[in-house]
Amino acid sequence: TERYTVLLPDGRPAANAEVGLIAPGVRLELAPGRFNRENAQVGGSILLADKEGRFQLAADESVHTVMIVHPLGFLCLNRAELAGQEFLQLQPWGRLEGVVTSGGKPAVGKTFGLEFEGIKPADLWFGSSAFHVSSDPEGKFVFSQVPPGKLKLIRIIPF
Repeated sequence: TERYTVLLPDGRPAANAEVGLIAPGVRLELAPGRFNRENAQVGGSILLADKEGRFQLAADESVHTVMIVHPLGFLCLNRAELAGQEFLQLQPWGRLEGVVTSGGKPAVGKTFGLEFEGIKPADLWFGSSAFHVSSDPEGKFVFSQVPPGKLKLIRIIPF
């Protein structure tokens, strides 16, 4: 069993941070500042850090990625990146803004979503309501709470 302490971006303990364990056959859904537990798979794929930000991770080799979510920050590490660490410091949430045009004019009602680069949607997906936005009459769109890291902006085309 490995013990870790989660810290907020400012260095304080991340009380009650949610720790998602990504393993084959377990799919987590990310929502802004938390995991969506309504669609969580059975099998204890989400741990909760205590009030001091501490949690224990069993030596389960099937868990290939650990994702930590808190309203004030986010962190995603693979097993190799966890090795030898005691303190895990969250990074602040980001913001993504854009403008979409068509023929040089603002494109209204175009829908966009996000996906992680390098993490299969079968393992983790961005909750559709939380991470899908549409462009306004000026063609602008905003994702207000985006996890740091490599992401793909995808255009969602309705059937």
